Amino acid sequence: MKLTLTQLFGEGATQTANILTIEKSALRGLTSSSNNNSEQKSTAEIQDIFTAINNTFVIY
Repeated sequence: MKLTLTQLFGEGATQTANILTIEKSALRGLTSSSNNNSEQKSTAEIQDIFTAINNTFVIY
C-alpha cells in the first residue's frame, strides 16, 4: 500500500519538485519551538512514519 505525504507527515506537509515542507506542529512528540534541533525534528519525523505504517497495515 502506498502512503500519501499527508498520511506520513500530517495535513501541513507539502512538496514541490525540489522542496519538502513539514510543519513542526504536525509532528507528534515534538513541542514546537524556535530552538528545536535537527535531532528532535528527525526523531519526531521517524516516529510519525512508523505510526503511519503501523496504522496502515494489518498483520494477521
